[in-house]
Amino acid sequence: MGVFFKNCILLGFLFSVAASEASADIDFRTDEFGRILVPVELGDDQNHMFMLDTAARRFGVTAVLVGQGGVKLFKGSHIRHVSSSGTLQLPLAKVSRMSFGKNTRTELLAGLFSSSYIAEGLLGFDAYHGYLLHVMPVDRRMVLHANSGEIARAGWRLIEGSPNSSGGLLVNAEIRDTKVRVLLASGLSRSILSISAARVIFPERFKKGVLIQEKGEREINVAMGFTARKYLLKTLVLKGFKIQDWDLGDLVVGVKALPTGNGENTHAIPFMMLGADVLATHEYVLDTRGHQLWVPPKN
Repeated sequence: MGVFFKNCILLGFLFSVAASEASADIDFRTDEFGRILVPVELGDDQNHMFMLDTAARRFGVTAVLVGQGGVKLFKGSHIRHVSSSGTLQLPLAKVSRMSFGKNTRTELLAGLFSSSYIAEGLLGFDAYHGYLLHVMPVDRRMVLHANSGEIARAGWRLIEGSPNSSGGLLVNAEIRDTKVRVLLASGLSRSILSISAARVIFPERFKKGVLIQEKGEREINVAMGFTARKYLLKTLVLKGFKIQDWDLGDLVVGVKALPTGNGENTHAIPFMMLGADVLATHEYVLDTRGHQLWVPPKN
């Protein structure tokens, strides 16, 4: 067999592997706070826009969907829902079928939100668990991969993580030689450093327990969770912030007491949450199955 035909066979093989590893190609957009909105197909075969929250396990729907799309309400029953904004007790709903990309699940339990700001629901990582979620902000699309083979062969760097008590991904970082646990939480419009961590890392910035802003710094509005409750927060600048060897540059973070953490005591370990200011603007691959984060090769 000639070299040309051998190369054609090889290329065809590689293409078939790549094609088999990619489950779906999904376009997304962002809301007014810069958070990711994705199309989700419900039992009515219609696409509905849902907010992606990488810190939430469960699926959430709004009251406007009850009675359509296979969404039913269980009166008198509630469900525990953990997301970027903390732990909520929500009315219990059931969704007959949900498809995200080519990943279809049936008979899903969901939390019911009473109101909606833009989206019709919230997409937790149960919707793509078993796949790797590849976010590509430049193209405004994401891909679900069946495995990490193609990513690893392309030279992407692996950052090992661990789950919190709800299964959200925690990774390790350092700020000013202090180890910090970082939760990936795309339901936040901006990244937040817990105030207890800020006191440990930046003790010189506090006077009588209050953060003192330096010249040129400003307060920022941060939207937290699906209902987009807004907080006006003082800020700190994390110079040359990295998550291991993933260099994110200078990162402006809000400072706030945080309701969720590593599943234990959020005051015991310096803690922060990485929001949509990073997770909707940088390329990465999230593996909730292996509790891992893949980041692009260094240039």
